Amino acid sequence: KQGYFFHLHIHGKKLAALRGLPGFDDALKENNRLRAIAQEKTKPELDVRLPDSFEKSNKYPVLIVLHGYGRNNEKMKMWFRSNNIYSNYILAFFQSSFIVGRDAYGWRVGEWSQRDIKTCFRQLSEKYPVDQSEIIISGMSAGAYAALDAVLNDIIPIKGFILNCPAVPSI
Repeated sequence: KQGYFFHLHIHGKKLAALRGLPGFDDALKENNRLRAIAQEKTKPELDVRLPDSFEKSNKYPVLIVLHGYGRNNEKMKMWFRSNNIYSNYILAFFQSSFIVGRDAYGWRVGEWSQRDIKTCFRQLSEKYPVDQSEIIISGMSAGAYAALDAVLNDIIPIKGFILNCPAVPSI
């Protein structure tokens, strides 16, 4: 009633047991409607932390960070506190446009994630002095899977990658 929606794993055992209970199916339908409205408005987001001694006239290597499933850029920032990164790299957090819950996003690997990565990279390259030959992409869980997909499909110029706990593709 207040316009909030949630990411519900309805096919999981815990929530599947709720199907058919009074009011649940209506609540689920409304939840999905609200989520669809939010999805129409959601765009990929770029969040950048520049090196401590940043100078617009210099080109900088970039570390791209992709969040995990159900996360966002803000939740990823706390894991990247390195003096080496802060001194030498443009740190670029890419947030997917695939909304799964309130302030929670996921990577839909394939065309969707590739489009979001290209969009964020274009914004980054247009606004900051990026050394196109020194780009590392990293990701956690589903973000690692999306990063690997970007590497294998040559979505942006990538020199290397770091994968943390990559999600296993369903085959």
